Formats: sequence, structure tokens, C-alpha cells
Amino acid sequence: MSFVSSRLKDYHNLNMERLLTLVGIFNPDWREKLKLETEGVLKDSIDSIVANRNKIAHGENVGVTYIRMKEWYDSVIKVLELLERQCAS
Repeated sequence: MSFVSSRLKDYHNLNMERLLTLVGIFNPDWREKLKLETEGVLKDSIDSIVANRNKIAHGENVGVTYIRMKEWYDSVIKVLELLERQCAS
């Protein structure tokens, strides 16, 4: 099993802190840069997705609207683009 695969298999429900921890395993500088670039709305969006996913999985009603989900989705895309740029450099 490759190093990347072995690291990723233990990561589920990645809130922002867990994602930063994972990124830091590969490169501590990436972690710090990503932390700075995702403060505020991007971090809150990632954390909200995970929190609501867990609530739904446990049968709770979350009342999330399509508009809110679209905003979170757009934030996830931005975070993925940041990660992609970091890994490519």
C-alpha cells in the first residue's frame, strides 16, 4: 500500500482541523498556508458540512436549504483548488 493510501484510509468526516492535520503530514508548510487561506467562510463551510452530515446520520432534522448547500459546495471546490495548487507546486 502506498504512503498516501495508508494515510487516507484512516480519515473520515474531515472537518477543517482533521484536513489540516492530514495536509500537515505531507508538508507542514502546506498546513499553515491552507489554514490561513481557509479562515472564516471556507473553514466554517467545511465544518458545517461535517456537522450536518453527522446530525443527518443520527436521524436529526437539520433544515438545510438548497442555497446553503450550494454555498457550502462552492466553498469545498475552493478548498480543493487550494489543495491542488499546493500539491502541484
